[in-house]
Amino acid sequence: MGNHHFRKDIMKKIIIPLLISATALFAAISPTRVGPVSQYGQLVAGKNSSGKGQIYGSCDGVVTGKEVQVRGMSLYWSLLSKATDFWSEAAISTMVKDMKIQIIRAAMATGTEDWGEYKGYAIDPNTQKKFMKTVVEAAIKQDIYVIIDWHSHEATNQTASSKAFFSEMAKEYGSYDNVIFEIFNEPTDQSWSSIRSYANEIVSEIRKYSDNLVLVGNPNWDQQPNKATGNEVSGGNIAYTFHYYAGSHSTSGEGANALKAMNAGLSVFVSEWGTGNADGGGNVASANSNWQSWLNTHKLSWANWSASKIDEGTAAFSGGSSPNSLQYTASGSAVKGYLASNPSSYKACPTGGNSGNGDSGNTGTGDSGNTGNGGIGNGNYAQAPLLDDFEDGDLISAWGGEWFTYTDANNDGASTAQMSPSEGNGSAKGVKLSYSLNKGNYQYSPFAGLAVYMNPEASTVDLSQCQTITYDYKGSAHRFRVESPVNGDYAFFGAEQSQSSSWKTVSLSWNDLQQPNGWGEAKNISDVRNSVSAFSWQYEGDNGTSSELWIDNVVCNGLPNAMYKPTQNLMNVVLLNNGVELSLPESNMTYVEIYDMLGNRKFQRQSFMNAGTHFIGTDILSAGTYIMRVRQGKNNHQIRIQKR
Repeated sequence: MGNHHFRKDIMKKIIIPLLISATALFAAISPTRVGPVSQYGQLVAGKNSSGKGQIYGSCDGVVTGKEVQVRGMSLYWSLLSKATDFWSEAAISTMVKDMKIQIIRAAMATGTEDWGEYKGYAIDPNTQKKFMKTVVEAAIKQDIYVIIDWHSHEATNQTASSKAFFSEMAKEYGSYDNVIFEIFNEPTDQSWSSIRSYANEIVSEIRKYSDNLVLVGNPNWDQQPNKATGNEVSGGNIAYTFHYYAGSHSTSGEGANALKAMNAGLSVFVSEWGTGNADGGGNVASANSNWQSWLNTHKLSWANWSASKIDEGTAAFSGGSSPNSLQYTASGSAVKGYLASNPSSYKACPTGGNSGNGDSGNTGTGDSGNTGNGGIGNGNYAQAPLLDDFEDGDLISAWGGEWFTYTDANNDGASTAQMSPSEGNGSAKGVKLSYSLNKGNYQYSPFAGLAVYMNPEASTVDLSQCQTITYDYKGSAHRFRVESPVNGDYAFFGAEQSQSSSWKTVSLSWNDLQQPNGWGEAKNISDVRNSVSAFSWQYEGDNGTSSELWIDNVVCNGLPNAMYKPTQNLMNVVLLNNGVELSLPESNMTYVEIYDMLGNRKFQRQSFMNAGTHFIGTDILSAGTYIMRVRQGKNNHQIRIQKR
């Protein structure tokens, strides 16, 4: 058997010259107050202890009783001044103060709409993107959530333009916890299969740059989220939209579809609802009271249609309203009353909040020990036994080691493997390995795998105090392996695991781990425990095999302390308009690495650097969001940067 393991190319030590050019630009939008985003963090799709789909905040994580319900307004189509007057910073600020909104939905016209004053994205993309960016940046300043809504009934016919739009939005704003992506508003007669195919393609594009919540539409005007049950959209952190109008729909009718989806484990988000009829007309229906009780009972987040002074019964504002002064219709008064119970003040999450500017968890450029999305603070190598729960989304473990894939390709095989952030076991995030085996010219059985180094240096660690290794998985059969240089012939100790269609928890003692039968030099497991370099999950099998494996919550039970926790961090990293400034406390070998949001290393420099200030330009990087890690001796720093 050819159970060999060779590292991926990205792990080779390649020295890249330091860049001094001043063309890089880093975005920095800071909130002007402490709002719901600072308190809750990134919104994440998860399940409660009963398996019911809900929305949570990354601050508290996916914990029963900590579900998050945010409530606010949806802007009207960005086509008429009676609507676009409120696509402004002033209007968002006014709605926050007067209505206590926690979320704003930006319903951008996407097609060939021409309403005289403004045209849809397909005709005039620049104007529409300007509207969108104004609202998004206003929401970030107000520390509220914002839905970037591709407001189309025909999105499946707009895949190319939708992908380009969301790619740009995710690059520019995907690092901000405020942002939610709604990729398809109200499909009409499209099948779920067609919707899902489109959604998978758009989500895949977004996931290149952001792990933020994505909202997916469903058949019959977003009234059948249950259609996604058992055939969900890929990519992790997905919720399914539900729309209703109180004068046309009922909780026992259309609402039952939403509950079916939630009870099946899908998270649901009411991104649009109206007080009157489905056509936007009618008076404030008596059924609104029942609907509000239903929303609150099930802790469903919502945005009311519409924050406009359009001549429709469901418009919230009357004709005399302006961005700085709101006058309410009957519908607007009712909605304002529902919003009155929103908090008047918020308390910032102790583990970090708005992550758009600065490091992974704190605004500005402070210590990176806390992550903005409630995961493990990798910069300070969080306390063992948790190796990684993936909630921080950077594919660097809590002990500082890199996650990576490997195949038989370096042995003349042609297998492929891809790693991506994905759903977790009852949480927003895990990691997914997608592989395809191709024997090529490899003489043994083809293989592919997923692995993680034990520390930033990819050196060995002593796990002698670790009693058991646990992890969650679903998907492909595989062999879990403990890699060590003790096994110079790659005959690593491990344990076989069977295929599982649902999440399964594995708990392994050292005695459960065995070397492969029939080859390799026999070694003692005690020697391996004292010198572990990596954990890996490998599939070896038939030519042509393709499958997927999800991993979450890797724990080494019994370890009392962190592996490489710095005793003191005297390093400072400052974002500049043209790059990054490093202030180093000592003269020593220094490692600078920049990773994209999928864990791919885009920049590496290792050299002896003197104490003092050093500048790093970033011309080599394309626009997008990155994690920058700097190590010098016992000093470590991690910071999230966004390049335009």
